[in-house]
Amino acid sequence: NPQVDIEIDQNSAKPANFITNRGAVINFKNVGQTSLSIRSEPQGQNNYFPPLNSPQIKVNESFQITLETPGPYFFYLESNPQIKGQIYVSNN
Repeated sequence: NPQVDIEIDQNSAKPANFITNRGAVINFKNVGQTSLSIRSEPQGQNNYFPPLNSPQIKVNESFQITLETPGPYFFYLESNPQIKGQIYVSNN
């Protein structure tokens, strides 16, 4: 399965928006100076996806999730909701 690495810090997520195939492993790596958490769209929103809600990701550590279902997945940093992104899983 392909792996997509997303580098996160308090001020960015890179890449923030991308397309990948079903079964891709999404690896959120904390390259910042403080622990961070990833959150999905808020509960009640169209793309609320609790498995995308990470525990605290310590500096230089990662959180991984495998996405099997095609469609859009939206995420943001809990401590800085302006930092957000979209993962689109294609049906390939």
